[in-house]
Amino acid sequence: MVRNFRFILLPLLLMLAFPAGAAVFVEMPFLELVQRSDRIVRGYVIETKSYFLGTSGRIVTDVTVEVAEDIAQVGSADEARSHQVQFTTLGGVVGDQGQMVAGLSSYRAGDELVLFLGKAVSNTGVERRPVIGVALGSFFVTHRDGQAILKSAVIGRANDAPTTLPDLIHKVRLLKKQVVL
Repeated sequence: MVRNFRFILLPLLLMLAFPAGAAVFVEMPFLELVQRSDRIVRGYVIETKSYFLGTSGRIVTDVTVEVAEDIAQVGSADEARSHQVQFTTLGGVVGDQGQMVAGLSSYRAGDELVLFLGKAVSNTGVERRPVIGVALGSFFVTHRDGQAILKSAVIGRANDAPTTLPDLIHKVRLLKKQVVL
């Protein structure tokens, strides 16, 4: 009896000894992405810079994107907008140490993205803005058979967002007419 108890107790103690980590995302409908966004852009990653966040030991990455197209924005279209936006994502590589968050993609120079962005937190030539829903508002654009196909930056995510770039632009602009961003 005591021996059987050890076989049950030992795995339980081992599970408590190691911290578990996971990314959990609450699904966000496409309409909500549009409503919560202050600026929606299509652009290309031009730089990524990873660093340790304070003394926490966590690694984050600043991603700088050259804006190719403003799909939608709050305010007048004549309003001056930066040609570059920057956001911070979890994970990255610093020296020989790397961290990744399960379920999140990483970004590389040259990646084409569509970003649903919140309010600017600073603008010193490059607008720093959060991506809506951590990574829910980030889509990779790939070109296949003459079509621009969208893929969520959250791995395995299926949602109600359009699957092609022209459909997304069309739907965002229709919603923008109906809902004040």
